Amino acid sequence: STIELTVDDKEVDEVVEHSRRRLSELRLVDRPALTSDVVIADLRKIADPNMAVPQEHFPNSEIDLGFRLTVEQFKEALPGVKPGDVRTVEVVYPEEYTDSRFAGAHLTWQVTVKEIKERILPELNDAFAVRTGLGQTALEFKLKVRENIHHQKEEAQQRFQRRQVMHRVCEKNKIPIPEGMVTEYLDAVVEDFKKQGGEFDETSVRETYREIGIESMRWDLIWRRLVQQQKIEVLPADTDNWIRGYAESHGVTPDEAGVALARSGRAEQLRDSMLEEKVIDYLLNVATKVPVKKDK
Repeated sequence: STIELTVDDKEVDEVVEHSRRRLSELRLVDRPALTSDVVIADLRKIADPNMAVPQEHFPNSEIDLGFRLTVEQFKEALPGVKPGDVRTVEVVYPEEYTDSRFAGAHLTWQVTVKEIKERILPELNDAFAVRTGLGQTALEFKLKVRENIHHQKEEAQQRFQRRQVMHRVCEKNKIPIPEGMVTEYLDAVVEDFKKQGGEFDETSVRETYREIGIESMRWDLIWRRLVQQQKIEVLPADTDNWIRGYAESHGVTPDEAGVALARSGRAEQLRDSMLEEKVIDYLLNVATKVPVKKDK
């Protein structure tokens, strides 16, 4: 069942603010740092108990005190500093920190302040809308942002529904998968992990990916069987639609897109993924809605 998708003003405001920050300017100021400023500083590592970061020195680092993802310890320690000030700041980085080098690290920095810059956010007016490329007026820009968020939510919902259908069909049709195929799949997964470098526990990787692998191979057998049973096929019109869509999103003519597809040698792969999509559409259409009995 489709959930009614709504976009609230707060979501729109967040994207608008992000766009203003992206198109903002930094201006040098001669005063102590405020909570909205950017501090340019040399960072020297003075303690790193777990040896999380090999580099000792990060010159001219930008520490944006007004950015929501900047670690709290910098936001607390640096307002009020001036060029030449030196502060010692102990920082605990969250596990999901944006820069993976620091994720989960516990470091103590010596912070030598070089410059203070203030962020000048552009006004939310028509000129700004034109700069974003999303409209000619501020109103048009905000409407476009709302429309984009709605579109992203729709796509996410469709992806979720499609995954649910695939999962349910596999649950109902437990076709046995030969152990040899499962092992081959898991060997390939482990190889990928090795290529990425870093530590990992092979046994737990094999355990985690086992069910995923079995389900994806089972689904592959099921959808190909359904193609034959239901006589599902990719029509010339389907390929034309795909080529048109590709041409629009890549700014080329449909003829150029057709040539690019033929040259890439991916025509067979594309036909496969279009067939799979058609099978999922067929399943979504035949999925009978079971009424939920309400508790008395």
